[in-house]
Amino acid sequence: MKTFFTLLLFLPNFLFAQGNFTEALFNDMGVRFKQNPTEYIKNETAPNFIFTSSNGQVQNKEEVLTLYSYYDEPYREFSNVVIRQNGSFAFATGILSHAYVHKTTKEKRASKSVITYTFVQEKGKWLFQTGHHTPAPLSVKEEEAAIKKVIEDETQAYIDGDGKKLLSFWAEKKSNEHASQFLVPIIGQPYAKGESMDKLQSIVMPNLKKQNFTVERDDFEVRINNNMAWATYTQKAAANGAVFKTDRETRILERLNGEWKIVYVGEQAMK
Repeated sequence: MKTFFTLLLFLPNFLFAQGNFTEALFNDMGVRFKQNPTEYIKNETAPNFIFTSSNGQVQNKEEVLTLYSYYDEPYREFSNVVIRQNGSFAFATGILSHAYVHKTTKEKRASKSVITYTFVQEKGKWLFQTGHHTPAPLSVKEEEAAIKKVIEDETQAYIDGDGKKLLSFWAEKKSNEHASQFLVPIIGQPYAKGESMDKLQSIVMPNLKKQNFTVERDDFEVRINNNMAWATYTQKAAANGAVFKTDRETRILERLNGEWKIVYVGEQAMK
C-alpha cells in the first residue's frame, strides 16, 4: 500500500515531465529530421501539417514530402531558439540557416530564415503542426558579400566556359539587359535585351570555352535598396602576368526567392 501511495505521489510530476516541450526535445526532433526528413515528415507531423516557405508558398504534408524527394539538406542549424508552451500546444521561434542540394542537377541553395513552428501533443506524442519561414534580415556586410560573390562567380563561370552555370546567376526575365560596346561586332548594337539578348546567347553560349586569364577588381561599391542592388567596380583582366583589358563595370541585381540574381550588366572600356 505504501508503494502504491508513493507512486501516486510521483505520478503527477512524471506526467508533467512527459508533457513538457523543452529545447532539448526540440533539438532531438531536429536531429531525427536531419537524419531522415521523409520519415520524420511521415511519422512526426500532424495530419493537417502546413508549411509556409520564405517565398510565401503554402504546402501540405504530401507536397513537402515531394519537395524532399528532389532535394537533400546537408546543412541545417538553428540558433536563438525560444520555446513557449500552453498545455498541449507548443511554439518555437528562432533562426534557421540551411542549405539545399538538388539530387539531380546538384544545384545548391542556401538561406537564413526566421522560423515560427507550432507543435501539438496527441496521445502523449508531440507532432509538428505548422512551420512558417520568413527571410531573416542580413547585415549590410553579409548582403554585400553575397552580392559580390554572385558577381565574381558569374564572371568565373564565363572564364571556365560554363554557360549553364553562368546563366544560373541571372534572373529569368525578358527585361534582362547587357550593355557594352564589345557587343557591336557580335549582334550589331551596343546592348542586348529581349530578342537581341536571346540572339546574343544563341551565338555566345555554344562557343564558350575555358580561358586562361584571371581578373582583379577594385573600387568596388555596392548600394542596396530593399530587393534591388547596384554595384560598380573596375575590373582588370590579366594573362601571363600582364593586364590586357581594363573595364569599368556595372551590375544591377534583384533579390528573388531570397537569392541575388543579375538583371543588368554594363561594361565600359577604360583602356
